[in-house]
Amino acid sequence: MNPQIEERIEIIKSLNSTTGKADQSLDKRIRWTRISGIFNYAFTSIFLIFIIFITILSLLDMGHFGEKWPKFGLAVSLIISMSIQAPFSVVDFLLSRHRKKLLNSNFSFDNRWNDSLDLQIDSLNNRRFKPYMIKIPAFTISIVALIQSFLALDDYEKFNIYWGYFKVPVLIVISLLLWYINRVIYLVWQNIKSVEASANQD
Repeated sequence: MNPQIEERIEIIKSLNSTTGKADQSLDKRIRWTRISGIFNYAFTSIFLIFIIFITILSLLDMGHFGEKWPKFGLAVSLIISMSIQAPFSVVDFLLSRHRKKLLNSNFSFDNRWNDSLDLQIDSLNNRRFKPYMIKIPAFTISIVALIQSFLALDDYEKFNIYWGYFKVPVLIVISLLLWYINRVIYLVWQNIKSVEASANQD
């Protein structure tokens, strides 16, 4: 194993994933993240698409979804919260499987793939509000949606009117979250495939 691969393994190990246990064996982590990754990704993606569909129907007021829109506040808040963690199990699975392939390997590749992966993992580890253009609006909408769900004051109906103005922002943010999840996974997958392709060329 050359220093370049050793560096890559250390970069992979730096991912602060919440999936599995810290002392879990690599094989068990691969099995667990495969199951949790498929479930989390599929469930979150389907739920996001469902909210996009419902929001469009509400905007067009088809099937009386415009009147039902106030009832979807909790669903919007939940899916936004779930979306922040959605890529992690899939990314963890991809990286854990890649790490296993790197063990006892000895090949060279363009070091920009290590630099790129390091930046990607650093971004994931500091994911609280990054990317700002998506997560800060998402956080704001999530809070408003939560208030919409549980507000039980005299001006509740008045607040429903305000919540109606959030249809377009919800549609934009939910669409961006769906794009963000798939982009994160794709970039990591592309990085891995590029490095593994170098091994096949040697």
